[in-house]
Amino acid sequence: MKQQKSKIIQGALAMTIIAIFANCINQGAAITLTGRAVNPRKQVSSADYALTETTVERIEAIPQAASGNEGVQTGFFTSTSKADSAGNFKVMVSPGSRTLLVATLKDKQVWQAMIDAKDADAALGDVVFVDPKTTVFNLCWSANGDHDVRLLNTSSGSHWGFSGTGSTAEATLDFDVQTASGCENITLLQNSGAKYVFAVARFSNTIDFRTVSVPQARLITGNGITTVTASASSTGCGAADRWWAAFSYQNGVVTVLNKCSNDTSSDSAIPASIQN
Repeated sequence: MKQQKSKIIQGALAMTIIAIFANCINQGAAITLTGRAVNPRKQVSSADYALTETTVERIEAIPQAASGNEGVQTGFFTSTSKADSAGNFKVMVSPGSRTLLVATLKDKQVWQAMIDAKDADAALGDVVFVDPKTTVFNLCWSANGDHDVRLLNTSSGSHWGFSGTGSTAEATLDFDVQTASGCENITLLQNSGAKYVFAVARFSNTIDFRTVSVPQARLITGNGITTVTASASSTGCGAADRWWAAFSYQNGVVTVLNKCSNDTSSDSAIPASIQN
Protein backbone atom coordinates (compact mmCIF):
# COMPACT_ATOMS: atom_id res chain seq x y z
CA MET A 1 0.00 0.00 0.00
CA LYS A 2 2.83 2.40 0.92
CA GLN A 3 4.65 1.62 -2.31
CA GLN A 4 1.47 2.24 -4.34
CA LYS A 5 0.90 5.56 -2.55
CA SER A 6 4.54 6.53 -3.17
CA LYS A 7 4.18 5.78 -6.89
CA ILE A 8 1.04 7.90 -7.06
CA ILE A 9 2.83 10.81 -5.38
CA GLN A 10 5.86 10.39 -7.67
CA GLY A 11 3.58 10.30 -10.71
CA ALA A 12 1.75 13.44 -9.64
CA LEU A 13 5.07 15.19 -8.98
CA ALA A 14 6.38 14.17 -12.39
CA MET A 15 3.26 15.51 -14.08
CA THR A 16 3.62 18.81 -12.21
CA ILE A 17 7.26 19.14 -13.27
CA ILE A 18 6.34 18.37 -16.89
CA ALA A 19 3.56 20.98 -16.80
CA ILE A 20 5.90 23.60 -15.33
CA PHE A 21 8.58 22.74 -17.88
CA ALA A 22 6.09 22.94 -20.76
CA ASN A 23 4.83 26.27 -19.45
CA CYS A 24 8.37 27.61 -19.31
CA ILE A 25 9.00 26.44 -22.87
CA ASN A 26 5.84 28.17 -24.02
CA GLN A 27 6.72 31.36 -22.22
CA GLY A 28 10.21 31.22 -23.67
CA ALA A 29 8.72 31.04 -27.16
CA ALA A 30 6.20 33.78 -26.48
CA ILE A 31 5.56 36.61 -28.89
CA THR A 32 4.34 40.10 -28.07
CA LEU A 33 1.16 41.60 -29.45
CA THR A 34 0.46 45.31 -29.07
CA GLY A 35 -2.76 47.12 -29.87
CA ARG A 36 -5.28 49.73 -28.88
CA ALA A 37 -8.46 48.55 -27.17
CA VAL A 38 -11.51 50.20 -28.72
CA ASN A 39 -15.25 49.69 -28.84
CA PRO A 40 -17.20 49.80 -32.10
CA ARG A 41 -19.02 53.00 -31.11
CA LYS A 42 -16.60 55.42 -32.70
CA GLN A 43 -18.05 58.89 -33.10
CA VAL A 44 -15.68 61.63 -34.16
CA SER A 45 -12.85 61.86 -31.66
CA SER A 46 -10.64 59.10 -30.28
CA ALA A 47 -11.91 59.91 -26.79
CA ASP A 48 -15.23 58.36 -27.80
CA TYR A 49 -13.46 55.36 -29.26
CA ALA A 50 -10.75 53.90 -27.02
CA LEU A 51 -11.23 51.73 -23.96
CA THR A 52 -8.76 53.44 -21.64
CA GLU A 53 -7.32 52.98 -18.17
CA THR A 54 -10.33 54.87 -16.81
CA THR A 55 -12.74 52.25 -18.15
CA VAL A 56 -10.69 49.03 -18.32
CA GLU A 57 -9.39 47.23 -15.25
CA ARG A 58 -7.31 44.64 -17.14
CA ILE A 59 -6.97 42.80 -20.44
CA GLU A 60 -6.18 39.09 -20.41
CA ALA A 61 -4.84 37.15 -23.39
CA ILE A 62 -5.94 33.51 -23.45
CA PRO A 63 -4.55 31.29 -26.25
CA GLN A 64 -7.21 29.16 -27.89
CA ALA A 65 -7.22 25.85 -29.74
CA ALA A 66 -6.38 26.05 -33.43
CA SER A 67 -10.03 26.12 -34.52
CA GLY A 68 -10.96 28.61 -31.85
CA ASN A 69 -13.84 26.41 -30.70
CA GLU A 70 -12.19 23.76 -28.59
CA GLY A 71 -11.16 25.62 -25.47
CA VAL A 72 -7.78 26.64 -24.10
CA GLN A 73 -4.85 24.47 -25.15
CA THR A 74 -3.22 22.51 -22.33
CA GLY A 75 0.03 23.99 -21.05
CA PHE A 76 -0.44 27.41 -22.56
CA PHE A 77 -0.15 30.44 -20.33
CA THR A 78 -2.21 33.59 -20.12
CA SER A 79 -0.90 37.13 -20.10
CA THR A 80 -2.44 40.17 -18.42
CA SER A 81 -2.07 43.79 -19.43
CA LYS A 82 -3.30 47.22 -18.41
CA ALA A 83 -4.61 49.77 -20.89
CA ASP A 84 -3.02 53.21 -20.83
CA SER A 85 -4.71 56.59 -21.24
CA ALA A 86 -5.01 56.02 -25.00
CA GLY A 87 -6.20 52.41 -24.71
CA ASN A 88 -2.84 50.87 -25.69
CA PHE A 89 -2.00 47.44 -24.31
CA LYS A 90 0.71 44.78 -24.65
CA VAL A 91 0.28 41.03 -24.11
CA MET A 92 2.45 37.96 -24.58
CA VAL A 93 0.97 34.94 -26.33
CA SER A 94 2.05 31.58 -27.68
CA PRO A 95 2.89 31.71 -31.39
CA GLY A 96 0.61 29.95 -33.82
CA SER A 97 -2.50 30.06 -31.65
CA ARG A 98 -5.60 32.18 -31.90
CA THR A 99 -5.95 34.46 -28.90
CA LEU A 100 -9.05 35.44 -26.97
CA LEU A 101 -8.64 38.89 -25.42
CA VAL A 102 -10.87 39.45 -22.41
CA ALA A 103 -11.27 43.02 -21.14
CA THR A 104 -12.68 43.39 -17.63
CA LEU A 105 -14.16 46.87 -17.39
CA LYS A 106 -14.22 48.95 -14.23
CA ASP A 107 -17.95 48.27 -13.87
CA LYS A 108 -17.13 44.51 -14.02
CA GLN A 109 -18.60 43.97 -17.48
CA VAL A 110 -16.53 41.53 -19.51
CA TRP A 111 -15.96 42.30 -23.21
CA GLN A 112 -14.08 40.15 -25.70
CA ALA A 113 -12.10 40.20 -28.95
CA MET A 114 -10.69 37.27 -30.93
CA ILE A 115 -7.28 37.61 -32.60
CA ASP A 116 -6.17 35.33 -35.44
CA ALA A 117 -3.00 33.30 -34.97
CA LYS A 118 0.31 35.17 -35.18
CA ASP A 119 3.77 33.62 -35.55
CA ALA A 120 5.86 36.67 -34.65
CA ASP A 121 5.62 39.92 -32.70
CA ALA A 122 2.85 42.04 -34.20
CA ALA A 123 1.21 45.45 -33.93
CA LEU A 124 -2.52 44.82 -34.11
CA GLY A 125 -3.70 48.40 -34.43
CA ASP A 126 -7.24 48.97 -33.18
CA VAL A 127 -8.73 45.86 -31.55
CA VAL A 128 -12.51 46.03 -31.26
CA PHE A 129 -13.99 44.66 -28.04
CA VAL A 130 -17.69 43.88 -27.66
CA ASP A 131 -20.02 42.42 -25.10
CA PRO A 132 -20.19 38.75 -26.25
CA LYS A 133 -23.90 38.63 -25.44
CA THR A 134 -24.59 41.16 -28.20
CA THR A 135 -24.15 41.49 -31.95
CA VAL A 136 -23.08 44.83 -33.40
CA PHE A 137 -23.96 45.99 -36.93
CA ASN A 138 -21.36 48.61 -37.81
CA LEU A 139 -20.81 51.07 -40.65
CA CYS A 140 -18.06 53.72 -40.80
CA TRP A 141 -17.28 56.47 -43.28
CA SER A 142 -14.46 58.98 -43.54
CA ALA A 143 -15.96 61.93 -45.40
CA ASN A 144 -18.57 64.32 -44.04
CA GLY A 145 -22.14 63.32 -44.78
CA ASP A 146 -25.35 62.06 -43.25
CA HIS A 147 -25.58 58.30 -43.63
CA ASP A 148 -28.32 56.54 -41.66
CA VAL A 149 -27.88 52.89 -40.79
CA ARG A 150 -30.98 50.73 -40.56
CA LEU A 151 -31.60 47.28 -39.10
CA LEU A 152 -34.85 45.53 -40.05
CA ASN A 153 -36.46 42.50 -38.42
CA THR A 154 -38.08 41.02 -41.53
CA SER A 155 -40.55 38.94 -39.50
CA SER A 156 -42.00 41.63 -37.24
CA GLY A 157 -41.32 44.62 -39.48
CA SER A 158 -39.65 46.43 -36.59
CA HIS A 159 -36.66 48.53 -37.54
CA TRP A 160 -33.96 50.50 -35.76
CA GLY A 161 -32.14 53.69 -36.71
CA PHE A 162 -32.61 57.38 -36.00
CA SER A 163 -36.39 56.96 -36.43
CA GLY A 164 -36.76 53.34 -35.44
CA THR A 165 -40.00 51.63 -34.43
CA GLY A 166 -38.57 48.58 -32.67
CA SER A 167 -38.24 47.87 -28.97
CA THR A 168 -34.97 49.02 -27.40
CA ALA A 169 -34.93 45.72 -25.53
CA GLU A 170 -34.30 43.98 -28.86
CA ALA A 171 -31.91 46.42 -30.52
CA THR A 172 -30.69 49.99 -30.26
CA LEU A 173 -28.83 52.66 -32.28
CA ASP A 174 -25.89 54.10 -30.35
CA PHE A 175 -26.13 57.62 -31.82
CA ASP A 176 -27.01 59.41 -35.04
CA VAL A 177 -23.99 60.98 -36.77
CA GLN A 178 -25.45 63.77 -38.90
CA THR A 179 -22.77 66.01 -40.33
CA ALA A 180 -19.38 64.43 -39.73
CA SER A 181 -17.33 61.38 -40.54
CA GLY A 182 -17.65 58.53 -38.08
CA CYS A 183 -19.46 55.30 -37.37
CA GLU A 184 -23.01 54.33 -36.56
CA ASN A 185 -23.78 51.10 -34.80
CA ILE A 186 -26.94 49.16 -34.09
CA THR A 187 -26.55 46.62 -31.32
CA LEU A 188 -28.76 43.54 -31.32
CA LEU A 189 -29.41 42.82 -27.65
CA GLN A 190 -32.04 40.08 -27.91
CA ASN A 191 -31.89 37.98 -31.04
CA SER A 192 -35.40 36.89 -32.02
CA GLY A 193 -34.11 34.31 -34.50
CA ALA A 194 -35.67 36.22 -37.39
CA LYS A 195 -33.76 37.37 -40.44
CA TYR A 196 -32.29 40.84 -39.92
CA VAL A 197 -31.27 43.07 -42.83
CA PHE A 198 -28.59 45.74 -42.35
CA ALA A 199 -28.66 48.70 -44.73
CA VAL A 200 -27.79 52.39 -44.96
CA ALA A 201 -29.75 55.29 -46.46
CA ARG A 202 -28.58 58.67 -47.69
CA PHE A 203 -30.65 60.99 -45.54
CA SER A 204 -32.79 63.33 -47.70
CA ASN A 205 -30.81 62.11 -50.71
CA THR A 206 -27.70 63.96 -49.57
CA ILE A 207 -24.24 62.83 -50.77
CA ASP A 208 -23.48 60.08 -53.26
CA PHE A 209 -22.49 56.60 -52.09
CA ARG A 210 -19.83 56.52 -54.78
CA THR A 211 -18.10 59.76 -53.75
CA VAL A 212 -18.01 59.17 -50.01
CA SER A 213 -15.53 56.78 -48.48
CA VAL A 214 -17.56 54.04 -46.79
CA PRO A 215 -14.83 51.56 -45.92
CA GLN A 216 -16.86 48.60 -44.80
CA ALA A 217 -20.02 47.22 -43.31
CA ARG A 218 -19.19 44.87 -40.48
CA LEU A 219 -20.78 42.39 -38.12
CA ILE A 220 -18.96 42.37 -34.78
CA THR A 221 -19.32 39.74 -32.05
CA GLY A 222 -17.18 38.44 -29.22
CA ASN A 223 -15.95 35.74 -31.62
CA GLY A 224 -14.52 38.22 -34.08
CA ILE A 225 -15.35 40.60 -36.91
CA THR A 226 -16.94 39.71 -40.22
CA THR A 227 -16.21 42.31 -42.90
CA VAL A 228 -19.09 41.81 -45.24
CA THR A 229 -18.17 43.96 -48.22
CA ALA A 230 -15.40 46.31 -49.27
CA SER A 231 -17.41 49.42 -50.02
CA ALA A 232 -20.66 50.78 -51.33
CA SER A 233 -18.82 52.25 -54.31
CA SER A 234 -18.26 48.74 -55.71
CA THR A 235 -21.91 47.71 -55.67
CA GLY A 236 -22.98 49.29 -58.92
CA CYS A 237 -24.95 51.99 -57.12
CA GLY A 238 -26.04 54.87 -59.32
CA ALA A 239 -26.08 58.57 -58.53
CA ALA A 240 -29.82 58.42 -57.81
CA ASP A 241 -29.65 55.38 -55.53
CA ARG A 242 -30.65 56.15 -52.00
CA TRP A 243 -30.39 52.77 -50.23
CA TRP A 244 -27.58 50.26 -49.95
CA ALA A 245 -28.35 46.89 -48.33
CA ALA A 246 -25.08 45.38 -47.12
CA PHE A 247 -26.06 41.99 -45.69
CA SER A 248 -28.64 39.92 -43.86
CA TYR A 249 -28.05 37.99 -40.65
CA GLN A 250 -29.92 35.03 -39.17
CA ASN A 251 -28.87 32.53 -36.50
CA GLY A 252 -25.18 33.30 -36.93
CA VAL A 253 -25.24 33.16 -40.74
CA VAL A 254 -24.26 36.24 -42.76
CA THR A 255 -25.55 36.55 -46.34
CA VAL A 256 -24.06 39.28 -48.50
CA LEU A 257 -26.72 41.36 -50.28
CA ASN A 258 -24.76 44.30 -51.72
CA LYS A 259 -27.83 45.76 -53.41
CA CYS A 260 -28.98 49.30 -54.11
CA SER A 261 -32.35 50.99 -54.52
CA ASN A 262 -33.48 54.46 -55.59
CA ASP A 263 -36.70 54.19 -53.55
CA THR A 264 -37.32 57.59 -51.92
CA SER A 265 -40.73 56.85 -50.44
CA SER A 266 -39.56 56.40 -46.86
CA ASP A 267 -36.82 57.40 -44.47
CA SER A 268 -37.52 54.35 -42.36
CA ALA A 269 -38.25 51.05 -44.07
CA ILE A 270 -35.65 49.24 -46.16
CA PRO A 271 -37.15 48.68 -49.64
CA ALA A 272 -38.44 45.14 -50.15
CA SER A 273 -36.51 44.82 -53.41
CA ILE A 274 -33.13 44.74 -51.60
CA GLN A 275 -34.05 42.64 -48.57
CA ASN A 276 -33.06 39.32 -50.18
